[in-house]
Amino acid sequence: MSAGVALLPVEQRRAIRAETLASFRRFAETVLRLRPRLRSIAFQVRRGYRGIQHGLRYACDATPPAEHRCGDVSSWCNFCEVWDTYLPWTSWLDGWDERPGNAEAFLAYCKDDVTFTTYALVRRARGNFLSRCLKLTDPVSVEIVAPLLQPWFEPDGAIDQIVQPSAELRPWLDAVYATPAERAPKRALAERLVAAGDPRGAYIVEQLATDGLDRGKTSALGAHWAEWLGSLRVVVGPSGMAFSKGFPEVVSACFASDAAVAACAEDPAWSTVEQLELLDPRDFPLREGVFIDDIQPITRAMRSLQVLDGVRSSGLRSLEALGTELPLWRLGAKLASTDDLERLLRVQCLPELTSLDLEIEFSMVPESTVWKQLWDLAPWGRTLTDLTVRVVAHLELWSSAPARPGVRLIHSDSAGWLELEANEGGKFANARFRARTRDLDGLIELLSRLPSLEQVELDLGQRALMSADEQAAFEHALARIHPVARLVTKEQLASERTTFS
Repeated sequence: MSAGVALLPVEQRRAIRAETLASFRRFAETVLRLRPRLRSIAFQVRRGYRGIQHGLRYACDATPPAEHRCGDVSSWCNFCEVWDTYLPWTSWLDGWDERPGNAEAFLAYCKDDVTFTTYALVRRARGNFLSRCLKLTDPVSVEIVAPLLQPWFEPDGAIDQIVQPSAELRPWLDAVYATPAERAPKRALAERLVAAGDPRGAYIVEQLATDGLDRGKTSALGAHWAEWLGSLRVVVGPSGMAFSKGFPEVVSACFASDAAVAACAEDPAWSTVEQLELLDPRDFPLREGVFIDDIQPITRAMRSLQVLDGVRSSGLRSLEALGTELPLWRLGAKLASTDDLERLLRVQCLPELTSLDLEIEFSMVPESTVWKQLWDLAPWGRTLTDLTVRVVAHLELWSSAPARPGVRLIHSDSAGWLELEANEGGKFANARFRARTRDLDGLIELLSRLPSLEQVELDLGQRALMSADEQAAFEHALARIHPVARLVTKEQLASERTTFS
């Protein structure tokens, strides 16, 4: 909580809350009037890792006593939600959060804490029989609910439950960690464990005879995963790991606190991990619990990493400061600010990087040399062969900048998922679109903002095929904005591939 927020007078906080709830009420009354079926709407206001966020949490066709009539307060609920194309994911409410301090003060009034989610719940009463007959407006009440809901992550392995290997086994484990790709140290460790009656010995022997990944569904790993992960159990749950040759190779982890970092980030057990996904705390269920930090330590102990995904600001700082080179060939990162982008371009520890996947989470206005900066002038300019960038805004500017072949540009909105790929001439001339709805007017509007296209591949997914009239109408609209563009449906592509083969 910033000092400016904490020092706001109580009366001013009350006025801000009243103003905010009035904004919620006005918006809700409009939605409820247009959607008579809805009985309640919950608005979310929270301080997250991207700053102050707000928007619609869910809409429900009942008046629930709590957040969800099904009793699930931890996550999105398909049973209760009745979203349609009218209801937006985020709704700007009279610009109340654009005035300095308003959103901060609104949150501060509810509860002074580091971070939390608060909900304004709109309930529409059903009214009496007379009011329904006369079609009078149902009364709307707005109240604050769930004043303290926090993202929470706590895998089964608490720090105080970590079992350290015995002094007798330590040298054998250290030999494995020193050369994680070699089989001989693992075989020697397995023999030692078998002789001691440890079930992991037989498990390692069995794993050495296979080449696949084991997630513990039918093997001994299912019963012993926490013990065999060692200190890594603090940040890894049973559904977030896979073993190979008797040791963890694929891991999804969330470092929930500084204590978790201290307990395991430098553990040599990381040396066998080749694929690591750093989980986003914002994706975890909201429930009462201890607040977690978004910490992403990438350390020298993780020296075998080949694939690293989910990197955010904290992880970029770790990579920038890392003095040890990693054999990473693929990196997936989410950039929340220009600082993150600049920090990424200063990373020097990835000499073998060939594939880079970036999600630009902020409204970045790219320069004409943006692709040159991300590829040619970047530290990985000589090794990179594949670059994917996902953008939320200014698609026309991104697609106008000259790019190298192999660059993919992706944009997703309510209409669907659009992918552009640079051709040999450096132009984004081919587009692939996966529709979320049968209404393709949004796609036409989107395509109208792009440079000249040569081909548009259209995928309607599981929806019914386009009729001849619908395809002709779409081709006519496409010809007006991209005269040389050819429309190809998924079915036509499949037919062409079958004919060719």
